[in-house]
Amino acid sequence: MREVILSVKDLKIHYPIKMKVKGKIWSQKNKVQAVNGISFDVYKGETLGIVGESGCGKSTSGRAIVRLERPTSGQILYKGEDIWSYGREQLFEYRKKAQMIFQDAYSTLDPRFTIGRSICEPMVIHKAGSREENEKQARKLMRDVGLPETYYDRYPHEFSGGQRQRIGVARALALNPEILVCDEPVSALDVSVQAQILNLMKELQEKFSLTYIFISHNLSVVKHLCDRIGVIYLGNMVELSEKDELFGNMLHPYTRALISAIPIPDPAFKRRKVILEGDVPTPINPPKGCPFATRCTYATELCRAEKPALEDVGKGHFVACHIYGGRRQEMNGQMLRAGIMPPQRESLL
Repeated sequence: MREVILSVKDLKIHYPIKMKVKGKIWSQKNKVQAVNGISFDVYKGETLGIVGESGCGKSTSGRAIVRLERPTSGQILYKGEDIWSYGREQLFEYRKKAQMIFQDAYSTLDPRFTIGRSICEPMVIHKAGSREENEKQARKLMRDVGLPETYYDRYPHEFSGGQRQRIGVARALALNPEILVCDEPVSALDVSVQAQILNLMKELQEKFSLTYIFISHNLSVVKHLCDRIGVIYLGNMVELSEKDELFGNMLHPYTRALISAIPIPDPAFKRRKVILEGDVPTPINPPKGCPFATRCTYATELCRAEKPALEDVGKGHFVACHIYGGRRQEMNGQMLRAGIMPPQRESLL
């Protein structure tokens, strides 16, 4: 049985809408519901992919896991302990175990620091060793991520985007973490450089026994790297499954639309496109029932009235959709009366 290293339970992150009136800041009753009750487990040694459109709450969830965002409600459990109950000393230890790789590597590097000092900085803050020991470890990490030691005294502006991301990876590994939250670490890179960084991350995962939470909007990248994939829409987890099960038996209509949009490098292969109509609802005033009901071809009165729970439909495949959940008989009846054909399953592997 696999060990659960991290659990997210009913996580909600809402931001009050504030406005300035006559020099004073007032908070309105409305709020942006960035994350609206997601739950998932992360197993030790795996790579869990989190995908979805821009603004769906992927990055916000990742930042909460490393305690850069405070949840409105819910729990984030690291080895059974809620990280938001930690005192100063416990938090200091947790910072060593959970690190983050950011999308824009350049903005996370101090332009006044050499890259050697940037990699050493976490070790200095946590008093991991002497100056000589920290420098030795930093040079080793540079070799691990494919950077020559001769670059130790250079500055961030002297490097390319791919090299800066390697520096970010080295710095994240400085304290020997167990969990790395990777927030779209390759989205700003050229395709050839993306492949290099992804292959590097696979090698480092085996070498350092790392657990990845990989956040991305690119399903092709997630398919290459991840073991399981969770799909988020408007702050809600709508599907979660093993990679092969998800691509071979996608259930949620939103997941089907995402996967149908993946480009295929074969002009002879024709795939039926699932075109989503309408815009993503505002997170300030999300739909009452299913968050996807306003854009779903199969939506009925039940979908618009009641939000479906994330349920296991077999083989560890979780989906939040009335078509497959406990209300499926009622849902099928409403679809039949409305003349709506049920979704046809097809493999897109």
